[in-house]
Amino acid sequence: IDPEIASLFDEAPAIALANPISSEMAVMRQSLWPGLLSAVKYNQSRQQTRVRLFELGRIFTGSLNAQNLDGVQETDQLAAVICGSRLPEQWAEKPMAVDFFDLKGDCEALLQAMGLALTAQGAAYERPVVTFRAPTQAGHKALHPGQSADIEIEGHLCGRLGALHPAVAERFDLTGAIFLLELNLDAVKNRRLPANRSRSRFPHIRRDLALLKPVALTAAELLAIIEADRPACLQSVAIFDRYTGAGIEPGFESVAVKLIFQESERTLTDDEIVGIISNIRAKLAQHHIQLRT
Repeated sequence: IDPEIASLFDEAPAIALANPISSEMAVMRQSLWPGLLSAVKYNQSRQQTRVRLFELGRIFTGSLNAQNLDGVQETDQLAAVICGSRLPEQWAEKPMAVDFFDLKGDCEALLQAMGLALTAQGAAYERPVVTFRAPTQAGHKALHPGQSADIEIEGHLCGRLGALHPAVAERFDLTGAIFLLELNLDAVKNRRLPANRSRSRFPHIRRDLALLKPVALTAAELLAIIEADRPACLQSVAIFDRYTGAGIEPGFESVAVKLIFQESERTLTDDEIVGIISNIRAKLAQHHIQLRT
């Protein structure tokens, strides 16, 4: 890529080619973002303002040794860019521009699809596996310092995302809010791929629990307690209501949780469901969580 463009994305000097085919391709890329932003510019120039793009490729960092390539590090990365309205133009809703949290949600969905749990269960609650943190230092020079985050997996930096820095947007002659993501694929390459699973032809069974829990206990901790060592037939657990006020003891809140049960080979019996719920109630009682009566 162009050395001037490369300098917008990394403080370290890019690796120069000995015999470049042009001055605009004189150094090896240190980021996939320049190519994506050029594609955004191409689309915006043709009145295509709603853009969603990604690229898989290698970046090259380090320094080129005269005798060998030992000083060059090649890294497989995934990069993405979004801009424009959140939804296609329609009559039912007014256009709403994408923001930081749209791309963060895309990143979380991608990591989950690659088999990475966003949280891990501890003895009584969940701990984060994937963490989005404010940059510890100055942050990436191509990102807005107040609208960016580092992506950590189990405490190791593996990527970043955020709003494009206004100075870089001006250099590429881009308009509107633009958000970028980059992810080191080495951090997730050993994760399982998503696998298709046929739907069960047997009916699912729903049971709702009205619980009284301490206010200090978070929703994530409550769900983790219920899901710890859960049987395979418990397909999903979700909170669908919350209440504080008259009739609720101070320091507690009422939370409604739905449980979905289903087997792939047979219909579950009421006795089986009752037994599972009894086990769940016993686990909840250990954390001072009771059924609301």
